[in-house]
Amino acid sequence: EVARVRPLGSSDGIGECRKSEKSSKPQHKIINARDKKPSKVVSMGRFLLQLPWSNLFSTLQSCEEKLKLFTELINLGLDIIMPKLPVKVMIDRPWLSAQLKGLITHRQKALASNNESLYKILRNKVNRGRSAYYESKVKDLGDTKPRD
Repeated sequence: EVARVRPLGSSDGIGECRKSEKSSKPQHKIINARDKKPSKVVSMGRFLLQLPWSNLFSTLQSCEEKLKLFTELINLGLDIIMPKLPVKVMIDRPWLSAQLKGLITHRQKALASNNESLYKILRNKVNRGRSAYYESKVKDLGDTKPRD
């Protein structure tokens, strides 16, 4: 995107300002998730134990009605005790696989424990893994035609 700007100082030329399209920050998405702390799970269990199940289901005849009531009660308890809250989730870089995440975790532990030799080995493995991802992408591009 190009924006025109006023001339600077005594210049009579019109300047241009270009804005980069890509953001260097990793993107995130917002999802709705329930708080699954042990205390909340225990509260949900207490809620379910306190319900008079036999009295609630005795008046209903069909399985569909009983299932509908059961799911409504479960959802009511979840919505009251463990409501869904918006949570920001980071979207990982494309090269960041589960294996690389594990290597990064081990690398950081080695760094924290001052194990310099293990840290360097793991650092190199992480860097090679990242490079291998991009090399495979470029190799795949070599097999295709530019207009495809």
